[in-house]
Amino acid sequence: MNVGTKRKLKSGKESWQYSIELGRNIFGKRLQEKKSGFATKKDARAAERSRLNEIENNACAIIKLTFTHACELYMQNARLHYAGNTLDKYEHYVKDYFNVFESYYFSDIRIDLINKWKIQMLEQEKSPSVINDCLKLLKAIGNYLCTNEYVFRNPFENAQKISIPAKEIKVFNLRQVTRMLRRAERDYPRLYPLLYTALFTGMRQGELLGLKWSDINFEKRVLYVRRQFTNGKLSDTLKTAGSRRTIDLEAGLINCLLEYKKTVNPQHELVFCTNLGTPLLKENIRRRGYYPLLESFKWRGYRFHDLRHTYASMMLSHGISYLYVSKQMGHSKPTTTLDIYAHFIPDINDHSVDLIGDKFRRVHAEREERMNKRFYKSA
Repeated sequence: MNVGTKRKLKSGKESWQYSIELGRNIFGKRLQEKKSGFATKKDARAAERSRLNEIENNACAIIKLTFTHACELYMQNARLHYAGNTLDKYEHYVKDYFNVFESYYFSDIRIDLINKWKIQMLEQEKSPSVINDCLKLLKAIGNYLCTNEYVFRNPFENAQKISIPAKEIKVFNLRQVTRMLRRAERDYPRLYPLLYTALFTGMRQGELLGLKWSDINFEKRVLYVRRQFTNGKLSDTLKTAGSRRTIDLEAGLINCLLEYKKTVNPQHELVFCTNLGTPLLKENIRRRGYYPLLESFKWRGYRFHDLRHTYASMMLSHGISYLYVSKQMGHSKPTTTLDIYAHFIPDINDHSVDLIGDKFRRVHAEREERMNKRFYKSA
């Protein structure tokens, strides 16, 4: 925006004008709005402010851009910067969850329409976390258009997320782990090695289902996480950069996997797979094995992911460094481990201030003793 440019008219008089940058159209052409004929700079400034208010109040878009076209523009850019699960998720959201906005221009979307969409999503039994994730994408679309000057204002900027009560992390204690593995070994022999691996590596379910025998080095007692099974296919793209990692294996798990390997088809690459060698489906694992196993103990409310939480809690509660646990878990940074699991770390710092006080008193006493020796020696 520019105010203060003078123009000399043919009559010899001078007038003031303003110009407003309106971004670019869908073809990349620069758009401006200019108006002249103002006697003073003050008049031009007032007219400019009035026009800006009109733009903000009447339309948040600089051009009449449909919502569908806005999504296309964003996804073209997203394909350059995202891959794997994230890109698949975004394309799924755009295709299946944003239908209510398709008949609107981007400029016509208002908060009442956004709230209507949220209610509709809840009625379709979509979880609050999914709805909030969709809102995150919608805001990103608007921000991308604003940054590249396709629109003047993002209509999703102030859309509020749905409140989600903080979930309490549920973990199994050591007694439960022992009972679970014993019964799984007896009643669910195909589930047993999968549970054992989950509980003593902290791997995500998708990582477990993407694990190949070639990823396990039995001599070095390590396992390499290189891929995951997600959205019905094996993918080399993992959740975070830290997810591609090397996990140390304890002796009991090594023995379990070696015994299990003797029972499976040697032609199968995947460690945990069907009789045909194809990846197991997450829902089948939960429905046919995991949940019935827990129900036999009357343990309810545990997710498969809680096996991962249990691994972290067991490690931390026994005094193992959170830096090591973070590396084993594949967190992007150690602070993530602390944010989630800090309450499992033993309270070793209780009254630690006394240690400092004791140290101070010892140093002070030693100094007093040295001073006294010098005094009596000089006397």
